[in-house]
Amino acid sequence: MSALPRETNTQKRTLFRSNPILSRMGKITERSETNAATYAGIAGKTSFFLAITLVGMIAQLLVSAAMANEPVWQTVEIYKKFTVALTMKETMIVGAVLMLGLACELLGIFMRKTIPVTGTLYAASQGYVISFLVFKVLHGYEYLGLEALLLTVAVVAVMSWLYASGIIKADKNSARCSCRFSSAPSAWAP
Repeated sequence: MSALPRETNTQKRTLFRSNPILSRMGKITERSETNAATYAGIAGKTSFFLAITLVGMIAQLLVSAAMANEPVWQTVEIYKKFTVALTMKETMIVGAVLMLGLACELLGIFMRKTIPVTGTLYAASQGYVISFLVFKVLHGYEYLGLEALLLTVAVVAVMSWLYASGIIKADKNSARCSCRFSSAPSAWAP
């Protein structure tokens, strides 16, 4: 029985070198500096879609208040404590909003140029569904949904500010992040 010679490859094995698709992506040199996304632009778009999500949440609260006197069509028990009383109109509206969100998501994936419209509609439908889940399904525990919403808004706002101001900047390796702190000791500087 003979032993096969061991390869003497001294290169460090990484995800990019072991996957042929990712290694080809690393060799791409075509980059457009004129149409490159900026951190400030991304922060603005994120803030816009977050505001549209909040508009969708407010719309659900207004629709729910307008349908407060409607007769209950169906009562669904989700768990021992969670029962949801639904009217027929409310059920149809939630179903239509869910279908709209799914259609907008698929259109945005396959037709990129429609994202300004489909993204806005998707964010509004997402806000409507989130508000429905928080205020109808979690009845009595609304504070949990509101707390999650406030924490999400806070994290998005802080991270958008950090990237837009240049404190955190992604470098070419994407796995690392180079941070610039003006008052940091020189040992911390990248």
